[in-house]
Amino acid sequence: MLVKEWAELEHLHPQTVWKWCRAGKMPVPVERTPSGMWLVHDPKYETPAPSDAKQSRTVCYARVSSADQKADLRRQADRLKAFALSMGVEAPEVVTETGSG
Repeated sequence: MLVKEWAELEHLHPQTVWKWCRAGKMPVPVERTPSGMWLVHDPKYETPAPSDAKQSRTVCYARVSSADQKADLRRQADRLKAFALSMGVEAPEVVTETGSG
């Protein structure tokens, strides 16, 4: 889940949580994505995946229409991964594509 979402659930200011992430003082596991986004993995708020989902896989697909939108593509992919993780998916795969229709 995103830092802002976790901060709201814990009744904390997002700036405080970002500071804890950077300092390594978070009370729950966090992950920093390649684009610099912090994802919070708090078992208290993450719903477990259904038992039959362990034999399947989850793929997140992100696409932009031109090469100058690469930064948007990375942010889009990070948001999709954060959403999948918040839904209880253990290892979501991310597929990205740049191309015009």
